[in-house]
Amino acid sequence: MTNDHPLPILKATRRSWRRGLLAWMLVLVAYATMAVAWGTPARSGEDHWPLLSLGAFMVRTFTFHAGLAAAGLLAYCLVFRLRRQSLSLLPIIGFALVPPLTSWLPKSGAGGTGATFTVLNANVLLTNTDTAPLLSLIREVDPDIVTIEEYTPSHHASLSTSLGESHPHAFHSPRDDAFGMAIYSKFPFAEAPKPYPVRAPGRTQGVVGFSDPQVRAVVLVEGREVVVQCVHAVPPINAAYLREQREVMAWLADFARAEQRPLLVTGDFNATPDAAAATWLREAGLIDAHRAVGRGRGCTWPALGPLRLVPGIRIDHLLTGGGLRCESIRVGPAIGSDHLPIIARLRVQD
Repeated sequence: MTNDHPLPILKATRRSWRRGLLAWMLVLVAYATMAVAWGTPARSGEDHWPLLSLGAFMVRTFTFHAGLAAAGLLAYCLVFRLRRQSLSLLPIIGFALVPPLTSWLPKSGAGGTGATFTVLNANVLLTNTDTAPLLSLIREVDPDIVTIEEYTPSHHASLSTSLGESHPHAFHSPRDDAFGMAIYSKFPFAEAPKPYPVRAPGRTQGVVGFSDPQVRAVVLVEGREVVVQCVHAVPPINAAYLREQREVMAWLADFARAEQRPLLVTGDFNATPDAAAATWLREAGLIDAHRAVGRGRGCTWPALGPLRLVPGIRIDHLLTGGGLRCESIRVGPAIGSDHLPIIARLRVQD
């Protein structure tokens, strides 16, 4: 006598149906999220949907991580033989993960003739008072230009003394908050460096705002004028900060279009290359040095705390324009900051 009671088969069928339904729901959420994130228009002025814009920004920031999550969902679907759901995930996984993987392919840097020089950019972290690791790295790399964000009076007391002889041409704008800046150069200044306040909407005229200044210098590299623009945009921790960050990016794009000399734009953008506003800079003619000649994802944040153990993001950048090209670029070692420095070799093309 056999036990052919249909109840166990019915329960298994229900479990399989629920798994399939759950997988389809997650697939649809993934597609809807990516579609909204990449389809929401970015504006530098008034934003009628600020929370939507902020959400879109965050999804685009963590597209790689979303791809990893989709890969995890794919594994789930494969285990339970959900063939259609598995196939539907392949485009979104390819979109999110293939570009970072192809970034490891070898690239050739700028060639030709013209003067070369080395730049080191570092966000030193407001609360990091130990400048010894940064100074050790500077001695090792021997950069011609050093640009620094989150430059405080404490950093100034140490670095101005230590770098005074090796980099005698300097401009300092230390602040007690996270938006101080400095430029140290072996090259003489062709023009007096200037801080450029960015007037975000609603800001009182004449009052230095939260993300000011963005410091600009013009250095003479073997007789050629090279414009160095140091950037520190506000972190997009809310919709208002995102709006101000986009004001900075729009301002930089306008500046890049108007500048005819070799141009270097570097610093902490608090945005990844996938951010909508980052496309404005590329459309203005600026070249992302890491995308051009770097290898790997080039992650610069976070370098502190438990989050350093998960895949990071690249929010510190070096962009070139106007006949300035990058030969090589790399992410430097930890210097006690939550950001890693970037080091690049540049060529002023004849």
